[in-house]
Amino acid sequence: RVIVGSHRGEAGVTKSEPVIPEVVFSKAELLQHNGVDAGRPLLMGCKGLVFDVTAGADFYGPTGPYKNFSGRDASRALALMSLAPEHAENSSLEGLKEEDLQVLDDWFKKFKEKYPVVGIIDKYE
Repeated sequence: RVIVGSHRGEAGVTKSEPVIPEVVFSKAELLQHNGVDAGRPLLMGCKGLVFDVTAGADFYGPTGPYKNFSGRDASRALALMSLAPEHAENSSLEGLKEEDLQVLDDWFKKFKEKYPVVGIIDKYE
């Protein structure tokens, strides 16, 4: 099964959202895709979706500036525009300001345009 959505685009034309595979990643499973094992794709979570960021390995790989995001739900770090490991390791959005959540929404849109969605994050472990 896959999850498919649609919305009204410009001039009222219905556009399909990206197809989201119904693959659920636990935090432990997602962490296995942090770039340490070169045989696995680089994955990163944002707002409940898991993106394959392998094409951006220079940024998200083990030596890249955003290496702390790989293998994690990086929502909090993205919202705060923080590279600090403690923000990448904490996916909670609790206590964030409205402007932080808007920043997160902007990042989420960019990731949806640039990287394939490969699953969802299991938030209820």
